[in-house]
Amino acid sequence: MAMNPQSPQRPQTARSRQSGPQQMLYGLLLAVVGVILTVVARVIATSLGASYTVVFSGLIVVGVIYAIIGFFRWVTKR
Repeated sequence: MAMNPQSPQRPQTARSRQSGPQQMLYGLLLAVVGVILTVVARVIATSLGASYTVVFSGLIVVGVIYAIIGFFRWVTKR
């Protein structure tokens, strides 16, 4: 049995990759939503007299990372 010398093709994904500016805007949107949710949670917690509040740090960090990747993708035209 002979081996096929050609390497197998990678399957195409259903979703295409986002362009740099799209990914940058999406990341900024995520970060802004995270900040807004944090502020709203803080206002609600203080109005109820709670000593703890929720910080949406994961949403903010992921948004900033997406924005940075989108910026460099836009600058390098990848």
